[in-house]
Amino acid sequence: MKNLFTIIFIINSLFSQENWHEGNMIGLNNFNINVVVDGFDGTLSSEWIQSKIVEELDEYKIQSSENIEYPLLRILLMGKSMVEVPGTYYIIEFSVIHHTVTVEEYSESFTYNEQINNFRVSKLYEHQSIGYSNNEFLRERLLTALDDHMKLFISQWYTDNPRRQF
Repeated sequence: MKNLFTIIFIINSLFSQENWHEGNMIGLNNFNINVVVDGFDGTLSSEWIQSKIVEELDEYKIQSSENIEYPLLRILLMGKSMVEVPGTYYIIEFSVIHHTVTVEEYSESFTYNEQINNFRVSKLYEHQSIGYSNNEFLRERLLTALDDHMKLFISQWYTDNPRRQF
């Protein structure tokens, strides 16, 4: 039985899905940043998180602007305190949202000399984490999770835009 689980695990690992967002941020270098914080009464504010994110993006020479609508870097932090268990459950999500068009629609626009008017809005990148913390350590755990998400986002951005490192 143990060998069967080992074989299934190996087969599953060999055919597992790669990152679906790989290559989706090529050429994106100016983001509108939107931070949504809900359920953390007084622990963290969306303005403070937004200024921290903008500062970190500036450090890596990734621009942010409120004058553009897309691409949108949305950071979502939601928390829920439970009566039964002392502490707070939370979810943190980083996502990049931008206009997209299918290959077929793009090809047809050249074929018929028409412009594409019906762009869709899609997620190009997403990373989520779910956690729990007692209220004593909640702020530190949220900040650690935010930093981890930011590192992953910047790493993926540089993977998609390698020339921007220099």
